[in-house]
Amino acid sequence: MKITLSILVTIMFILVGEVPCMSDWLLVKDKNDIMIYSRLSDGTNIKEIKANVRINASMANLAGLLMDVETFTQWMPNVKKY
Repeated sequence: MKITLSILVTIMFILVGEVPCMSDWLLVKDKNDIMIYSRLSDGTNIKEIKANVRINASMANLAGLLMDVETFTQWMPNVKKY
């Protein structure tokens, strides 16, 4: 259930795009067309990170990949089957 919820949240952010209040992100790395940003979470010492990358695939193919939880262990590091 946790993986399914994470996938749905990820898809939501992909479809909606960047949240407007995210203007205080600091670019910390830009390599191979992957941009990594960070910022401190409001009121905490927790560092948030986000990455932007352009994927050469249709939205349907990307959504299909993210919804296929059975193959996560094949392409996503540190994911284990329960």
